[in-house]
Amino acid sequence: MYREFKLLELQERLKEKMGEHDNSVNKYKNTLITSGQEANNFNRTGSGTVPGGRQDSIKYQNIMSGSPTIDWNKYSSKDPITVFGSTSGSLKGQNFISTLSNVASIFTLVGGAAVTGLSIAAAIKSAKGSKNNSNTPSADENLAGLTQKANNLDKKSKLKDIGDMQKELINAQGTAQKQLTHAEGAVKTATTTLNNLNKEITEAKQQLTDFKFAKEELKTSITTNENQLSQLESIPEDQRTPEINQQIKDLRQNITTAKEKLKNEYSDAIEKQKENNIQSLQDRITKMTNLKLENEILVKQLPSEIQEADKAIKRLNSLMESK
Repeated sequence: MYREFKLLELQERLKEKMGEHDNSVNKYKNTLITSGQEANNFNRTGSGTVPGGRQDSIKYQNIMSGSPTIDWNKYSSKDPITVFGSTSGSLKGQNFISTLSNVASIFTLVGGAAVTGLSIAAAIKSAKGSKNNSNTPSADENLAGLTQKANNLDKKSKLKDIGDMQKELINAQGTAQKQLTHAEGAVKTATTTLNNLNKEITEAKQQLTDFKFAKEELKTSITTNENQLSQLESIPEDQRTPEINQQIKDLRQNITTAKEKLKNEYSDAIEKQKENNIQSLQDRITKMTNLKLENEILVKQLPSEIQEADKAIKRLNSLMESK
């Protein structure tokens, strides 16, 4: 154990001289191996009253080569394990756990509905925002832009510029308020529509299942009757009883009726139509879910943007009064 400790110590010193980044996972592994605590001495013999057992069987080499394993040298995070994504190549400059949290908060707006058709990658990209993880994209870019311009005006600005900006900002605020009202209505409508569509698609899927089951039963009955008919028809006519002849007649009629029913009521074309209906309902659910999500984002973001605009309007009014 001492030799392994010295080897690891030399390796760590060599890394430090070469300027290699500290590897938190690798460091954790080394802590397990080199710790002087009895609990981490993997080469010890059994210390309990009963010899053998796990303490005897667990060796250093078993831990390093056993399954499951971690490729300790491949991982290159410079940060604690709990923020493992901060140096990830796919989400540079951000805490991966925080990013996932942002994405999750977007999807919770749907109210539990599946967001089919939305790209997870696009959602993560949206949650990342700018490289410095600053502002979320504005729900109303025009209003946000005007609010920023208004806040840049000060006592040195011309009275006319202040007045014009205030009028423009008031108009934009009114437009945003109408947009918010429309979005709130759209969310309610989409919620009701989705509830109805989900009921429809559930019923349609059940109908398709029942249809396929009945179709298979019909095919099975045809095969069974044909086998029975073949057996009865193999009997020479002079040896058939009146009962056998009646059975043959009934079987032929049953087969003919079943085949007509299979052709007219359980055809492949009818089955395909039912499948297409389900797909159409699913497409409508996807579109309505996305529409609901878009408007819920507006409902969530617009009030604060309208409020910021209102503060800017009041500030401009104070500036004009001070002139």
